[in-house]
Amino acid sequence: MVGTATSLALLSTAGVVAIFTKLPKPVQKFMVDHALLTDFVSLIVVYVVLGGTLTALFASAIAGLLISGALHVLNHKEEFAFVFDLADAVGYGLKRAQEALTDFSAQYSMKKEKVVN
Repeated sequence: MVGTATSLALLSTAGVVAIFTKLPKPVQKFMVDHALLTDFVSLIVVYVVLGGTLTALFASAIAGLLISGALHVLNHKEEFAFVFDLADAVGYGLKRAQEALTDFSAQYSMKKEKVVN
């Protein structure tokens, strides 16, 4: 149950972060400035979406802690600059991996085309 709740919490937190990044900047600022309200609303939404079971209760509590931590980091960017540097480094690495896969795919397609012709 705890393992399931943890995985549900991680997925729910990732969903909240994905939605948060798509929101307009004024809404994001409001959510960061009113972290307690954001925590409470996200906890209730996660609990309801996950079905209101005991596992959902654990998952929403864990997700609430993760979201609270993320909001704390966003409220204190100067203290957590290393988190943003790490995120930039991971993004750069993923972009390079995507470019490498795109190049490999193009080479594979050309090679396959030569074999067929």
